[in-house]
Amino acid sequence: MPYQKLLAPSAIVSVLLIAMLPNVAAAHDTGDESDAQWQILCTLDHQRSDDPIVHPGHPGDSHMHSFYGNTTTKASSTTRSLMAANSSCGRNMQTSDHSAYWVPALYKNNSDGTQTLVRDRDQLMFIYYVRAGGPDGPKVKPFPPGLRMIAGSDDATSAQSPKVLEWTCGGGGPTSGKIPTCSDPDQAIHASLGFPSCWDGLHLDSANHKSHMAYAGDHGTCPRSHPVSLPKIAYEIDYPGITGGPSYALASGGRYSMHGDFFAAWDNRVQNALVSECLNDARNCQDINRDGNILFKPASDGDPIPPINLANFSNQQTNVRAAPAAATPTPTPTAEHKHHATPTPSPSTATPAPAVAAAPPAPVAEAVPTNTVPAKEVASAAGSALALVMVGYFVYAYRVRRRSRRRLANGVGQPTDY
Repeated sequence: MPYQKLLAPSAIVSVLLIAMLPNVAAAHDTGDESDAQWQILCTLDHQRSDDPIVHPGHPGDSHMHSFYGNTTTKASSTTRSLMAANSSCGRNMQTSDHSAYWVPALYKNNSDGTQTLVRDRDQLMFIYYVRAGGPDGPKVKPFPPGLRMIAGSDDATSAQSPKVLEWTCGGGGPTSGKIPTCSDPDQAIHASLGFPSCWDGLHLDSANHKSHMAYAGDHGTCPRSHPVSLPKIAYEIDYPGITGGPSYALASGGRYSMHGDFFAAWDNRVQNALVSECLNDARNCQDINRDGNILFKPASDGDPIPPINLANFSNQQTNVRAAPAAATPTPTPTAEHKHHATPTPSPSTATPAPAVAAAPPAPVAEAVPTNTVPAKEVASAAGSALALVMVGYFVYAYRVRRRSRRRLANGVGQPTDY
């Protein structure tokens, strides 16, 4: 393959340093999820006091955020506006992944009581897309355009679950629930943030931006209330040259409040190909690149995969809708995002998934199970009723009916730019 520009020159030194660090993709993963993944690498693009998920259309109403990926993300961003813009992601994925990724900005506390915003374009975010449970987990479907979600809590005052958040020094070693103090000046602080992967199949967002999603259980299984398995994403964020400690705080407050926001906006053909070939066919596509119509891993990677020809995949949105669960209620989160002002969803925060075209010829996911009553049980119940009519006066039939029923019953500011 011809040489392709991967990242802006200002990020080259950071990339070389990160390459020497241990693989941190497994911070929230089970042992074999790295065998079914792809990775996107994005530089910090801009910072604003905006949040198009929590405060859509209201610039300056949020704490300061650091935005990665899409170069236009702001309070007024929509799926359409994101799809029309490029991203800060490398490996020639600028026109493949239009998604917006953001986290609270980092500040340094000064001795005079003021704070200085950390502005460093060499800050990198690695976004891992994995199949929950790895090759043995349920197959997944692509993100529907416009799906939004938040991981973590911006009002946390103590350590969050390690399934959601971990801080480390240099991407390895002991973990912490808060910004750590790294004793080695060569080891910078690093945050790992894990998102839920189970979707209710109906809503692109919810009032608290969390309850339409749920974390997968053992082996990647999803609860009946959230039956659609989507790619599980994790943010791995590097802060080069910053060794942390109490002199640093997040814009959302303190050292515990790291959280992340995701707004999905993928090129359909590329995402369909990656879900099919990397996740559902269980390949490690960690360093995936694009060259025209081909997705590939560099030969120097040491873990090659067959080149992926995008011409073999549909450019239509895959049908990811699901029938609503009949009886399982959506879990109520323990704490809502403190910047959300309204208790009920507005039209922009409870948007049903739109009707979509048929799935591509090569299936990218398994059929979503429904919660309808199996025909076998219906037939059994009918048979029992008929038997009861026929021998209703006999004690023996009464006992048979009870045994039959017993058997049937045993079967989660003003915008500030660079």
